[in-house]
Amino acid sequence: MAPKIELEVVLVADGQEIKFPEVPWRDGSYSQGHYVLETRAKDLLLFKFTRKDGKAMTAEKIIFRISQELKNFSQLIVPDCGRSYMLHRYPLNTWFHQRQYDVTGPNDGNPFAAFVSQSGDCSLAAGIVGEPIETTLWMERPGMASQRASLVAYGGKMIFSFERPGLGVKYGPTSEINEALYISEGKPNWYEALREYAQFGRARLGITEYPRNPKALEPVWCSWSAFCSDDVNDELVLSIAEVAKELGIGSILFDDGWFGTGIDTSKEKLNTGDYFPDKDKFPDLRGLVKKIQEMGLMAILWVGPISVSPDSEVFKEVKDYLIQVNKELFLYINNLHQLCPASPEARKHIVEIFTRLLKDYDVDGFKVDLYNNLPPEPCDAPHRHDEKPNIQGLHRLMREIWQAICAIKPDVIMELKQNYGNFLSAQYGTMVRAGDSPYDTDINLARCIYTSACVGLVHNDYLVWTSLEKESDLSTLLIKQLICGVPTFSVDLREITGVQKKIVQGWLGLYHSFFKELLFNTNLKPQCPELNVWQRDDGRRNFVGLIYGAREAELLPREKTLLMNGTASDYIYIKTPAAFKTAVETFSPSHNKVSEENMSIKDGLKISIPAGGYSIIRST
Repeated sequence: MAPKIELEVVLVADGQEIKFPEVPWRDGSYSQGHYVLETRAKDLLLFKFTRKDGKAMTAEKIIFRISQELKNFSQLIVPDCGRSYMLHRYPLNTWFHQRQYDVTGPNDGNPFAAFVSQSGDCSLAAGIVGEPIETTLWMERPGMASQRASLVAYGGKMIFSFERPGLGVKYGPTSEINEALYISEGKPNWYEALREYAQFGRARLGITEYPRNPKALEPVWCSWSAFCSDDVNDELVLSIAEVAKELGIGSILFDDGWFGTGIDTSKEKLNTGDYFPDKDKFPDLRGLVKKIQEMGLMAILWVGPISVSPDSEVFKEVKDYLIQVNKELFLYINNLHQLCPASPEARKHIVEIFTRLLKDYDVDGFKVDLYNNLPPEPCDAPHRHDEKPNIQGLHRLMREIWQAICAIKPDVIMELKQNYGNFLSAQYGTMVRAGDSPYDTDINLARCIYTSACVGLVHNDYLVWTSLEKESDLSTLLIKQLICGVPTFSVDLREITGVQKKIVQGWLGLYHSFFKELLFNTNLKPQCPELNVWQRDDGRRNFVGLIYGAREAELLPREKTLLMNGTASDYIYIKTPAAFKTAVETFSPSHNKVSEENMSIKDGLKISIPAGGYSIIRST
């Protein structure tokens, strides 16, 4: 069924605007002067722009202007990589304060927006599917008056537009432009609309499957942010690895600073770009990696491949391939320059870093960081570009790195961060991690939720806590990690004692025996529009996790169900279409069994589960 929207499409080419008004959701062909728009309606509405005479056009951009009757929305999900969308969820923020949202190099997210009704369903979702390129969403109405700072909301119309490309990038000379538009109405929630958008996008762009490496399912310990990079050395890492193995953590990640000064220190000079071990910290990195691997763990190295410090030894060698904006060397706020991913010479240098590290130190994989240090504007340096800066170049760089390291070690793992781990680029790594969120588990959860709708495997950002955490709170932190993906940690594991150690060890035991089996084989799904009850279900086993103010969960007869109470309440109401008999074991946050009974699960049943605790329910 055609969506209830009005659609105008504008081609900006050859120095003019060519408008195609009232484009319907169906197959069609429309002419305006020398230009033709052809549409095909499938899951997406496909667009092809050409000239009638078949000649090339100098194309600047396409504008998709969408309008619909305005409603009182409860939330807006703006175009984003998943790292900041939750900070812009109130519609008035968009109507009045921020009308522009960009998909750029540092925020290489989804050109997707969703409008959530008061009942929580997704009233309207829209997104563009096409080549990776800078894109801008403009909220035209409601919005600011054109002449003064006054909110304009009259007329009861909502009008917004996607511009592709945006931010100074242009299509350039071309004989044909192909784009596609996603529209959905009435999805149960924005999460499912985003998942469908990503599914249609993968189908259109030919992504059949993401890399599926079981090694990527291993929980990770990372040296950031537990320690300042100045203090990380071989003795510390080895002592941490011994405790990590005992707890059930399978990967040790050497974060920023293993090669010298990390950007988390107060030291003035950095050597970012010189990727050789700091001899004071790691006199025998290859030997240390081998010791970690002999313990049955994996060793992962941090690399910020495009970032180059002006104080590094490599700076003079690569200076000609650094990004310039307005003909000046671009310097990010952390005082690092950036190699241009649209430069073939820069990409060659970067790929050689990865292949050398893999061969010299035999690590199991990499954490790739700092692509979000790119400028939003395109590089205009005089060096050669064989891709459009910056997003297209970034995607080509990621592909070339991935192909090169897989050729050396086919089972290599690579962690991407959500700033550049969207549904298209997630094929160039084994997992996508939520953006940095130390001591803010709820921000981490929101970021993981968004990312889990789009990609194959999600890693949480590294969990940190202190001795001040209550038992129920620490257990709830772990429940929130387990809901979305692979648990990760950045805490001094040597200091965990007593009940905290028991809590972590117990949850990681459940992760290995229960959760890992579901991560590659099921989709995370919300049970309600509030997105505070989540499940994974393969028809035999499932987990259901409640968080925040959730009070009820739906259960179906399964061989084994893990029902996790991540709320502050000590009971949960049950919904089920038909009663079934079970054996139920209930555990405290510290994994002590508090009850064991046979129970008939029926609609409206109230189950007692301690806050931060869980029940294991087996159908009988």
